[in-house]
Amino acid sequence: MKVKILNTLLLGMILTSLMVFMGCSKDKDEATPDMRAGKVNATITVSDEFVKADGYSFTVLASGATSISGGFTDWLVNGEKRTGTMIELGTDDFAGGKTITLESTKGVISGLISIQGQAGAVPYTVSYKIEKGDEVRGEGTNEKIQQGQDPIFMKSADLSN
Repeated sequence: MKVKILNTLLLGMILTSLMVFMGCSKDKDEATPDMRAGKVNATITVSDEFVKADGYSFTVLASGATSISGGFTDWLVNGEKRTGTMIELGTDDFAGGKTITLESTKGVISGLISIQGQAGAVPYTVSYKIEKGDEVRGEGTNEKIQQGQDPIFMKSADLSN
């Protein structure tokens, strides 16, 4: 329940931020020098201990604006195209320990990738690397997620600039 509330709040904050960002744009759809577009690549690996059971959850949200007038990128998830303003990967996508790659299909000028997790009785680990262009925006190796962790595991990578 706590994760669903946090996901809803995060989604609301992301969409509000993007609407404010785009609402303040000029009539032209030109990026300023501080709004560099770049392809986004992310790799997220969850260890084998992660299972689909009570107390376990893992969610990845990704969104990327491609223009100041409101375009959004599609994403390749392990090579399969997913469309929408935001994509969400969840417990079913990672159960049993999996590696998932995300790749934007277009250059992104603004957006966010968020990773959240909770563990049941058996801890698990997550490793991730998020890049925009040639710049690492977030990275972690074998970060432990355990039951009762406070605050819950939550990482995000800002894809702006």
